[in-house]
Amino acid sequence: MNETRTCTKCKEIKELENFSKSKTGKFGRRSACRSCASIAQRKWQKANPEKIKVYNKKYGEENPEYYKDYAKGYYQENKPKIAAYQKEYNVKNKERLRVRDKAYRTKNKKKIADRARKYYVNNKERLDAQRKKWREEHKEERAAYFKKYAIENKDKIAAYNAAHKEEMTARGKIYYKANRAKILDYSETYYIEHKKKIAARKKAYYAKNQARIAAQQREYRVGQT
Repeated sequence: MNETRTCTKCKEIKELENFSKSKTGKFGRRSACRSCASIAQRKWQKANPEKIKVYNKKYGEENPEYYKDYAKGYYQENKPKIAAYQKEYNVKNKERLRVRDKAYRTKNKKKIADRARKYYVNNKERLDAQRKKWREEHKEERAAYFKKYAIENKDKIAAYNAAHKEEMTARGKIYYKANRAKILDYSETYYIEHKKKIAARKKAYYAKNQARIAAQQREYRVGQT
């Protein structure tokens, strides 16, 4: 027959396996059964949220690896559950999260930029490969998007370019100097692959702007005399 003892809380007689182990308790077990101990613990946690917060923060600072491993293990075991909860939470709190995220970005611009820069430097090859793959897979969508954006924001783009002309020119010169061979190789390859397209585009541009081009040429010749 299994050993038993009486719970000091619910007064029920239960087998020892229903009591948590304790070095100082009778039979090496706690006086309250697991069920009663769990209820008491939940009550205490509800009544002392600040104490728990302070304790968890201190323990986390002293044992960062424990929390890291625990969080990783929990995430792997509960991926679908966590994803479903997060999705539901985001939908219910969409506006609040938008305001919170905007406030955080405004307050921590430098911190976010530094973190992103550091991450990019540490993962440059992988990120560049991902971006290249994505651009190749979405070439047509990107072209359509940028074309539409340029048409809808013509004045805005012109104003920005005018305001940052010197800065953009200097940046362009630095980039060209650092990547001259790469740019020339790309230009040559692009020209060979799109020779007919380029010729047609030049022809269409000339036909559309013939008068303006002729005027510019006359002005240039006058200036040379």
